[in-house]
Amino acid sequence: MAAPKGKPTMLFPDAHLATNRIRAMDADLQFSATSIEAGKVPFTHVALHAKLQDGVLALDPVQFEMPQGRLSGTINIDARENIPRFEWMYVLATSIWISSRAQAPPVRRHSPAYCRRGP
Repeated sequence: MAAPKGKPTMLFPDAHLATNRIRAMDADLQFSATSIEAGKVPFTHVALHAKLQDGVLALDPVQFEMPQGRLSGTINIDARENIPRFEWMYVLATSIWISSRAQAPPVRRHSPAYCRRGP
């Protein structure tokens, strides 16, 4: 499905998070795929474990490869309050092109880049 003209194509959706639905159910899901086509971005070597319990969604691990490189990490979304709290617990980026929206040239990371957010 092509994006409407004039509207930028997004890698991840910008839909609202239905916190009432997250609070209403518990789940434990393991998912893996050799490849996934998401618009123009092919994802390969996809794996995730999603655990939803008492309004907290934990994704551990989340990992996938794109033509730009590999991402893996742990994400928590705490939807117990009216405003959900999002935490990147650990992110590993390997061979990812990093650039800003400005016209500066992209920076190529040849070794893993580590990012830690959260408490």
